[in-house]
Amino acid sequence: MNRPRIACLGLLPLCLLAACAQDNLKAQRKDVLNDPTPELDTHRERWSDRQNAYHNTVDTNFRTLNSDLGRIMLFDRPSRLSPEPIR
Repeated sequence: MNRPRIACLGLLPLCLLAACAQDNLKAQRKDVLNDPTPELDTHRERWSDRQNAYHNTVDTNFRTLNSDLGRIMLFDRPSRLSPEPIR
């Protein structure tokens, strides 16, 4: 008979804490319903992801341009017009 009372008294603080947590959950639910993905800027990317992709693209394009200019200016291999053999 005494054990159920002790169990009820032990569960009372947990019930009180759960009741206090309900208000916080309602606020969190409201925030989620207003903006379910606050960190995303597009359907699947954050702002930093988009900036990273942009800078990677620009970097790749300039490195490719530099390589192409070297080939246009014929800097990628020695001249084959020499009378001596070239190794």
